[in-house]
Amino acid sequence: MAEALSNLEDIRSAGLRAADILRALRSLAKQAPPVLEPLCVDPLVEEVLTLTADEIGKRGVRLTADLRGNGAQVWGDRTQLQQVVLNLVTNALDSMAVDGGVRGAAHARKREMLVESRVADGVLAVSVTDTGSGISPDILARIFDPFFTTKDSGMGMGLSICRSVMAAHGGTLSAHSDEAGSRFTFTLPVVAAG
Repeated sequence: MAEALSNLEDIRSAGLRAADILRALRSLAKQAPPVLEPLCVDPLVEEVLTLTADEIGKRGVRLTADLRGNGAQVWGDRTQLQQVVLNLVTNALDSMAVDGGVRGAAHARKREMLVESRVADGVLAVSVTDTGSGISPDILARIFDPFFTTKDSGMGMGLSICRSVMAAHGGTLSAHSDEAGSRFTFTLPVVAAG
C-alpha cells in the first residue's frame, strides 16, 4: 500500500510539472513575460533528470551529472528553465539514437550524456554534452533558426524557443559540435550565492 501511494504521488508530481511546462509554453507563445524569482538551478536540473531517467535508461545512455552550482541563485522562471533543460536533454538523447544506416554505424560507440553546472566570474553555466554523431558546420550555423529542423517529425521550434527563453532571462544559449558529439551550454548571471 505504501509503495502504491508513493507511486501515485510520483505520478501526481509529474503531472503537475507537465502542467507547469504547458502553462509556460502558452505564456511564451503569447509573449507573456516570464515570472522571475531567485532560484537555484541545480535542483531544477536534477528534477528534469529524474523526470527523464526512464527514457535515458531505455535508450541505453549512461548519464553523468556533475552539478557544481554550489547554491548560486539566478533570477529565473522555474518552468521555462526546466523546459530548456528538458529540450537539451531530449535533443541529446535523439542525437544518440541508434537508427541504422550510416548513423547507426557512427553510434556503435558508447552512448553517454554529461550534464554539468559551474559558476565562474558571476555566471552560472549549464551544459548538456552527448556522444552523438555531431552536427555539421552548415547545420550548426542554422540550429537556432525558427522552423529549422533535422528531425523528420520536428517543428524546428525547440532550440529557437530555448534561445528566446535564455535571452528573456539575460542569458545565452550556445552550441559546439565535433566528431565526438555535441555540447549545448546556457549561461545566466548569478544574483546570489547560497
